[in-house]
Amino acid sequence: MKLTNISKWAALLVAVSGMAALPLSISGFPLINQTSGGTTTLAVGGTYSTSLDGSPNGLVLLAGNGGVIVGNNNTLISTGSGARVANAFSSGSEIRLGVNTTIKSSGAQAFGIWAQNNSMVSAIDGLRVTTTGYAAIAVYAYSDSTIDLGDHAVIKSLGGAHAVFSIGKIKAKNLLVVTGTSGGRGLFSSNNIDSVAALLEVNGGTVITAADTGVMVINPNSVLTGTNLAVYTGVNLNADGDMLDANGNVTTDPGQFTAYATGSGYGLIASNSGLMELWDSSVTTLGGPHSAAIYVSNSGTVILHGGQLTSSEAVVYVNGSGVSEVILDHVNLVGADGIVTNSTFTGTATVNINGGSGIHGDVTNSGSGALTVNLDNSSLTGDVTGNNSGTLNINASNSVLIGDITANDDAALTVNLDNASELTGKIDPVDLSV
Repeated sequence: MKLTNISKWAALLVAVSGMAALPLSISGFPLINQTSGGTTTLAVGGTYSTSLDGSPNGLVLLAGNGGVIVGNNNTLISTGSGARVANAFSSGSEIRLGVNTTIKSSGAQAFGIWAQNNSMVSAIDGLRVTTTGYAAIAVYAYSDSTIDLGDHAVIKSLGGAHAVFSIGKIKAKNLLVVTGTSGGRGLFSSNNIDSVAALLEVNGGTVITAADTGVMVINPNSVLTGTNLAVYTGVNLNADGDMLDANGNVTTDPGQFTAYATGSGYGLIASNSGLMELWDSSVTTLGGPHSAAIYVSNSGTVILHGGQLTSSEAVVYVNGSGVSEVILDHVNLVGADGIVTNSTFTGTATVNINGGSGIHGDVTNSGSGALTVNLDNSSLTGDVTGNNSGTLNINASNSVLIGDITANDDAALTVNLDNASELTGKIDPVDLSV
């Protein structure tokens, strides 16, 4: 039977009680092309595939003020380049994905889920999205659209692009995100298009990247918040298995993670006025160069409440211009180095450390900008060095500093010790205020 009119056969997909969906293979048309109001329901338990190329085509296409309900346990497969498998792109349109929906895309520059123009895509539980094509993004929310990934979603981008990319609004619970050795950020929030905020909200989850940044926010109006989030970079887990148990926890033991030999990737990046705030979360970087736990530049802000940073490089790396800030409130810090700036750093940056385990590593300003480190009920074990023509201020309150204090002739370095703070180490010309 040759299907030539989508509007005639799409109605055959409406779910009927007790009727199972049959697998279909389509080449040339979307499975559902909803161009007006009303709701179409895709029956339970089917596998649907298409080889259609080009945007905005996909298996589920919403171009009007309507809705599509994808029944439980359905699998949607696309091999087309540039295709969007689940695509809601008109105001008021909505795609609702049933329990255990699986979306697979192998086309280059394709998208697993796409939403734009005040549309919405939502899942309930057990969503699986995997893209393997070159520069293919798994989940993408554009402008003022919303994507709710539901509970226990597994999102994998293995072709070198980002896994979860928000220019609109994306939220999830108990999320697992994996990107492969070709690169791609795990969670990415960015909006330089308009005044609408780009929001990413993750409550519980794990982000694992092999060769790129774990979590990044960039540009004004870009915000990411999360609780109980674990981020691992420089780790190659490949594409096999869901790695989640029945409670949504990652079954791979993080203690058994090994570094990807050629991998790198900052744990968290906030840049160009982006804001990130996490509660009770952890970051572990195992890669080579460019693997600091936190990177801030150009007025970026990172705020952590509790949790731990474990870094193969610096705990905090600062670059760029503008006014950047890092707040570490009762965070356990483990790093190969402490706080460093790039030689091109020209801005102003403040790192506030309240409680926690303190810094175990050097603090160095190698740029011409101003770096201030505020310690409150904490400690610094490592040398403090001011290089070039920059300014470095260390303000300690009820804290302990162990290490040498050194500044070259061009640098300005000040250490302020208040409220019974102590310094043990050598001082080479520095203005020490007690």
